[in-house]
Amino acid sequence: MKKNVILQIDDNLDMLLIGERTFNAAGFEYIAARSCEEGLEKLKSTSVDLIVLDYILPDINGVQFIHALTHVPEFQQTQPIPIVLLTAHPEIMEDLQDYYHYGLRAVLHKPYGHRELVDVVENILTQEQILRNRKTHAPLQQNRPPLPMHQREEFRAALATITQLSSDLKSSLAATLEEQQYMDIDAIHTTSKRLLKLLDAPVAVNKGIASETLQT
Repeated sequence: MKKNVILQIDDNLDMLLIGERTFNAAGFEYIAARSCEEGLEKLKSTSVDLIVLDYILPDINGVQFIHALTHVPEFQQTQPIPIVLLTAHPEIMEDLQDYYHYGLRAVLHKPYGHRELVDVVENILTQEQILRNRKTHAPLQQNRPPLPMHQREEFRAALATITQLSSDLKSSLAATLEEQQYMDIDAIHTTSKRLLKLLDAPVAVNKGIASETLQT
């Protein structure tokens, strides 16, 4: 099984050495960078599953890095890389809400436990995999424009006629119809009634229900 790749960006060499031992022991492939610029360069050449990002860095801070990442052409057409931000400044929390749209997934306050960091990373990667699987296996849906009003009325009139005719046939010919003939007419009557109900519904109907109705 392919290992998940973790990129840690931190200017503290001791933190990177600890991160390497911690993530390798947890079964991850580990890459380190000591500045945001170095981190961006490594992202251009390496596929990374998650970024562990220190808030205070020598060139720009972690939030500025997230902002810069959204403007790198290589990453604008792909899913945001999940990011765990490490900080000793809890006061920045109020300024982070918008960055959850651009890949930020969690904030850990220093000091934190190494097992705590690994748990957070594993939870995020599990959630990301579930979301990718849902998108991959989601049924294709076609966005069709609503019927123009005049076509809607014509369709409704045709359905009303079919509903009434099938009802009349059931009433007047019930005694003379074979069982299969009666069942066929009853199916037409039931389906046309359901379609009329869907057509007159004041809210949009789920496509799965509509499809099921048409096949009844």
